[in-house]
Amino acid sequence: MSFSPPQDMVDKLIEIWQTVGQGALSDRRWKKTLKLAMAYSLLCGETPAPRHLGVARWTLWTEPDEETDIRNTVLGLTDPVAGTYSTAKRCWPTSKPRRATLRQAQGMASPA
Repeated sequence: MSFSPPQDMVDKLIEIWQTVGQGALSDRRWKKTLKLAMAYSLLCGETPAPRHLGVARWTLWTEPDEETDIRNTVLGLTDPVAGTYSTAKRCWPTSKPRRATLRQAQGMASPA
């Protein structure tokens, strides 16, 4: 298998690189991320596309406190629907007490 990613995939990786931070990560990590995205597309049986760069959400952070920001940035650039879902999923647990309070204020019973 030759390693020649399509230009739109390379362009998207450059966009992620510019957004995440140009000097924050080594060139080696960026190259490995691109190879991983190519492997992911192969495993999916699909032609490599920018959306496969979503795997970067697992490869580009080093400290746990960076993970959320990098995940949201990567998913926002590679798969906006997944980025929106990720944000909603993260907000869901914190909204549970507010939903219960609203139900009580409206006189509704909490769901079982």
